[in-house]
Amino acid sequence: MKINLKLGGEDKNGYLNIDGLKGMELRNLDEYVDDAECFEVLAENILDYIPREDIEFALNNWANKIRHQGILVIGGTEATEVSKLLSNGALSIEQWNACVHGEQDENSPWDVKLNQFTVEKACEELESRGLVRSGIKLGSAISIRDLQDFDWKNTPAYKHPGGRNCPCPKHEYIREQINFTKQVNEKGKEPSIVTLKFCPDHFRVYLDEVIPAMPLKYRILTKIALKLGAIQIEQLKYMESELCFYCKFGSGGHDKKTELPPM
Repeated sequence: MKINLKLGGEDKNGYLNIDGLKGMELRNLDEYVDDAECFEVLAENILDYIPREDIEFALNNWANKIRHQGILVIGGTEATEVSKLLSNGALSIEQWNACVHGEQDENSPWDVKLNQFTVEKACEELESRGLVRSGIKLGSAISIRDLQDFDWKNTPAYKHPGGRNCPCPKHEYIREQINFTKQVNEKGKEPSIVTLKFCPDHFRVYLDEVIPAMPLKYRILTKIALKLGAIQIEQLKYMESELCFYCKFGSGGHDKKTELPPM
């Protein structure tokens, strides 16, 4: 079973959708699922709306529902990173208030945030309950909506707020590349040549930003694969941009260029 905890919005196909705005319980899932029954529990933007005194109970309850090798996806407004954005001028005080306290307007009167979290604190809580960190997939610790004025495209990846967990399209791509490098490396001695195609705008992005932003191990593996020819890169012409790996998958693989901010 897979569960999606949400507050309004569209249902996810293939999930049991539990909507807090419809009066459904989000903190205690006992009435919906037995312990160790879920392959995945999504709680991507829920922590902010749970009272602080109930956070420990909710995390413990969600963790108990995960079966062996299952995944718990958590997210919300990452307090440390949002504070950094305010201090460096990336967010105005109005935007910061909306991130931390919620919109609280007539269109969404329910949007009143009761709690903020940090990635490390959430991981510590879950690891203390038996989940290894590889089983804790941090969702959008800062949502794209919260970062609507952040120029992710023209800012080097290593300077992005949220670090490697930044939810921007560029980091989505970096995570895809890390997984891709793992797959190439796991094939070992099998002859495998992969060609990555980039438009002129993104050709240097791969070499100058994506690879340097990878963890050291995968950065080294990628450079070795490039040197050996296991991974080859090709620069396309502008008229062939629809074949560019970054244009196509940079926004999480949705192939919607309109999602990308203008250059």
